[in-house]
Amino acid sequence: MCQFIETIKLKDGNFFHLNYHQERVDRTFLKFFPSKAPYNLETILKSIQKPENGLYRCRIVYDSSTQKIEFIEQEEREIKTLKIVECNSIDYSYKYLNRELIQELAKQKQNYDDILIVKDGVVTDTSIANILFYDGIKWITPDSPLLPGTTRARLLKEGIIETTGIMVQEISNYLSFQVVNALIAFDKNRFCPVKNIRF
Repeated sequence: MCQFIETIKLKDGNFFHLNYHQERVDRTFLKFFPSKAPYNLETILKSIQKPENGLYRCRIVYDSSTQKIEFIEQEEREIKTLKIVECNSIDYSYKYLNRELIQELAKQKQNYDDILIVKDGVVTDTSIANILFYDGIKWITPDSPLLPGTTRARLLKEGIIETTGIMVQEISNYLSFQVVNALIAFDKNRFCPVKNIRF
């Protein structure tokens, strides 16, 4: 049976943006466990002990009938350089527990902070986050992510970012980039030059 993960930000005892994580759990159940009712994250997380101070990654591993929850202490992470890695066979459209291929690709990052995965010439994601590009006026994210992240979904809904298809040769059309995920928040003042993205 497939297992999945959900990663939620916990800071000083507060969980962030549970509704977006719930939407992803709901989609996963609808696809893989259609006869089962999805977990209610708010109910589950209310019933367990959690750290009350500091920044943590709440990691939920689940399938249709079981779940395991752990809290992993986090430090603020900055990703300023990316190594472009090509892989045309990758599929991570749901947040699977099995990330072996992504982990193998990440070994190619050399002295860069992370990799940027390109599939069939199209820009997708880094190994851990969605990417945003700045064109001098607005922030844009690829319309073909490996995994549509919860922070990406929220920024799109709020009109902070837009989507478009981005080919790898078009990266140089942009000025800056940043990455976002549940633990790395969007910062309108964070500008990493696109020259820091290289093959």
